[in-house]
This record gives sequence, structure tokens and C-alpha cells, in this order.
Amino acid sequence: VYSSQGHEGLPGTIKWGKYDISKTGGYISGSYYLADDISLDTSLVIAKGYKLNLCLHGHSIQSRGSGFSAISILEGGELNLYDCQENNGIMRYFHLEDGLFYLKKSEYNWESEQSPLYGQLQGGVITGFADNPCIVAHGKFNLYSGAISANNNKNGNGAGVSIGKGGIFNMQGGTIAGNLSSGSGGGIFMGNHGNVVISGGE
Repeated sequence: VYSSQGHEGLPGTIKWGKYDISKTGGYISGSYYLADDISLDTSLVIAKGYKLNLCLHGHSIQSRGSGFSAISILEGGELNLYDCQENNGIMRYFHLEDGLFYLKKSEYNWESEQSPLYGQLQGGVITGFADNPCIVAHGKFNLYSGAISANNNKNGNGAGVSIGKGGIFNMQGGTIAGNLSSGSGGGIFMGNHGNVVISGGE
């Protein structure tokens, strides 16, 4: 368990534990921070009546395959996403004509940094999920900090966040950028009977 000291912006009332990097998918609940980058084989699933508090801690969640989401929130489940290191670290990107970001985490020059298509994100990111929305919410998703970027859904609506029937998405901070879908809502897609409230972030 780690304390909230030195992890500004996180609720001090939560007892945080280090995420087990051997867990590459499946049902999950509790309060965790990432001590390293992780890659998933299947979705992390939050079941009805369960809650996941997750701090990216400046690291990334990436996909080892395609056709699944990073996190699926079932009806009655809840995800609170944070990044206590959102102002540290560098994730470089280029965005091409299609608007999709192409990320590379490096301290070295990546192609030409003079290009107007070049930019950088700071902190933790959920990235690289293909052919399905990165986060699917039929329950409640609260985004406080962290980035959802460079996800590419070629199979339909929503690449960053997809809010399904009964889903609630509260965006109070964080970044959703450089996601591309073949349908509607590259960054955020809201289906029928979903609810979105944006009060911060970008």
C-alpha cells in the first residue's frame, strides 16, 4: 500500500496498492497504481456493484492484440481514472491527415520535431487499442486525469470512450485526443440513453 504523499491530486482516503503487471485482463476491482507500463491480452472488466480506482502514475496501458477494449465497465460498475504524474514524462506524437495520433515514448528526436504535425503528451496514457472502443461504459466512468489517445476503431463508433445504454461519463480532467473511428465519435461516442458531463480536461 502506498500513501497519497507525493501523489498530488489523488484522494488521500483511498488505500492504493501496486498493480500486478502479470494481470493482463479479466475482472478487476479495488484501488491500484501502475509501477510500470502494462500490456493487455483481453479487457479489464468491472462488474456490477464493483469499483476500480486506477492511477496511471505516468505509465501506459497498451494492447497486445485487437478487437477488445482496455476497460469495460458493466452496468452498475464504476471506474475512477487518475494520473498523479500527469505533468511528468513525455509521450511524443505525430498526427497525420486522418487525425490519429502515432505515439512513441522517447527522449530522442523522432523524425522532425519541426513538423507542425509534431507534439507531445505528458504523463500516463491508455493507447493502442484497435477495432473496439478503448473504454466502454455501461456503468459510470469518472475521468480526473490521464490521457486516452491514439486508439483506432475501424469497426464502428467510438475509439476513445464509448458510452452505452445506461452509461455515465463524467470528464473533470485528463485528455482525450488523437483517436480515430470509422463511424461517429472518434474521441467520445454516446449511444442512446447514455449521459455525458464535461466540466474539465481537453
